[in-house]
Amino acid sequence: MHPWCWPVEWRSVDTFSPHDKTESEGNTTVQINAQALTGSTTTMTTKKGESLQKTKLKLIDIGPEASGGDVYWVDFLGEAALADDELRQIARQSVTIEIRRMYASAGKQPGRAYLNANGGAVLLGGTIVQRGLRS
Repeated sequence: MHPWCWPVEWRSVDTFSPHDKTESEGNTTVQINAQALTGSTTTMTTKKGESLQKTKLKLIDIGPEASGGDVYWVDFLGEAALADDELRQIARQSVTIEIRRMYASAGKQPGRAYLNANGGAVLLGGTIVQRGLRS
């Protein structure tokens, strides 16, 4: 690993570093085992004027390495966004979340930084919840 790159660890299933790559896709698949606490879906307008669904889902880590109550917010955009009935279906359930992208951003307060996650498939009992991601 490059000396100025900090590894980011997503503990429940896999460890992710900016330099980790699989041979087939070029990216590491990262998942988190969690309990879905709450969430909401809104419609945003893109710079091109198109509508885009966005779900913010609050999760509590229940993986084997969880340190007792780690809470995360994960965003789901476009086809990965959850409909209201899908949010009700996973409420208070143990789910597996595919993490597509993790990145840091600066907050509005000086000296603050946040770890952001964009989610993909939500698995409940091994089945993908989002209709838009089912093949």
